[in-house]
Amino acid sequence: MIRLCDENYILPDFSITPDFIRIQMFTQCFDSGIFDLWQVTEGKSITALIFRMDGNIRFAGKSTDETDEFLRIIGGNMPTNFSVMKYYETELTPGYTEKVTHDDLREIYSLIYGEECTSRSFSAWYTDISHRMRHGFARGACIRQNGEIVSVALSVAECEAGAVIGGVTTHPDYRHRGLASLCVSKLAESLSIENKAVFVEVDENGPKELYKKLGFREVKI
Repeated sequence: MIRLCDENYILPDFSITPDFIRIQMFTQCFDSGIFDLWQVTEGKSITALIFRMDGNIRFAGKSTDETDEFLRIIGGNMPTNFSVMKYYETELTPGYTEKVTHDDLREIYSLIYGEECTSRSFSAWYTDISHRMRHGFARGACIRQNGEIVSVALSVAECEAGAVIGGVTTHPDYRHRGLASLCVSKLAESLSIENKAVFVEVDENGPKELYKKLGFREVKI
């Protein structure tokens, strides 16, 4: 059975996956009036969660013919298929990074999206990420050269149990120096110390081998 949740929903303890982390974050960070959340049940057990906000869908739990058909009916944008990699402790990485602050966000937006970005405005991105940061659902590590941020890694979603790292970017003039690796490594270490499961999602042509060197291993979701 698939049931639309009211304001008194309870999130079950599923296996920690990137989408479960996002659902945890969104439901804790944002008002319930701006998203839809469905629970899938078998008997008295909750077997899956379906989340929709701004036309984007997140799914966590057991997939069945019923859930597949329901996802088709409600439509929305499902995430692209990524390889999921999980962080396991490795040797501490030498080097220094700075903690990302709200004052850094304009510079980081330009670094990630470029000055001519039309797909997402700065105001929308800033409102989203700063809200997450204020409530403890996002953070970042960055490196400066000559006073300017040239490399960054963000936790784009966090909950008590886990985090997803994204927004990993280095200025073209400073690439191939290991700066992004240092940002990711330091950020993953800080999250892991808090006993969070740490993930990255890597597309088909993404740097899997690099993430493996930083202590990540591919996992099945």
